[in-house]
Amino acid sequence: MRLIFNIDYHTNEGECVCISGNIPELGNGDTSKAVMLRPMGNGKNAIEVTISPAISTISYRYLIMRRDGTRREEWGSSRTIRLDSRMLEATIFDIWNDQPQDKHFYSKAFTKCIFGRRFAETPKTIKAD
Repeated sequence: MRLIFNIDYHTNEGECVCISGNIPELGNGDTSKAVMLRPMGNGKNAIEVTISPAISTISYRYLIMRRDGTRREEWGSSRTIRLDSRMLEATIFDIWNDQPQDKHFYSKAFTKCIFGRRFAETPKTIKAD
């Protein structure tokens, strides 16, 4: 099966967009083995990989690798796609998940305490004898 990953991201001098995933073709979960996407111009980046049709689920994420060895990962969880073994080709279009400016509102202090909601217990069912 042929997969074509696409993402829009404008890089700066000395940066490249890479993809890391849980399959050998994408580094087998090791971000140091992430695969570089080809810059296509105008901020578009793409890579084509051929995988076994037996693979049904792929988890992956994008990274920005810099010439000095530092890297920047996108914010949030890895992306997951499920594949049908009958497919011959799939083209995936993604956008970069940047950290929101209000990131602190996503912390447990806000989600569990300040903005947390206490829900009433589920009513108990009483059965008649």
